[in-house]
Amino acid sequence: DFMVEFYAPWCGACKRFAPTYKDFAENVQQLNLSLKVAAVDVEANPALRERYGIDSFPTLMFFSKHQKAPIRTASILRSSTVLVDWVKKLVGPAVTE
Repeated sequence: DFMVEFYAPWCGACKRFAPTYKDFAENVQQLNLSLKVAAVDVEANPALRERYGIDSFPTLMFFSKHQKAPIRTASILRSSTVLVDWVKKLVGPAVTE
């Protein structure tokens, strides 16, 4: 499973959200969730922007092999804790053996 932030380098909201997303990534790792966290610069990757219909920034999408289409958040969650709580509902703990 993957959580991907689609952002534009010139976007003020993206710049303000960056520390929250970084905290979220660190929390995912500390909690040992089976989730990879990534960020995609849509200016450098216009094909991905078009493929996923990204028209506002930042946009968060959850990708899972168990679902046909990614889940897009209804709005940007302003707290890494709220974001972690949301993804905990979507993924389970990682296997640690």
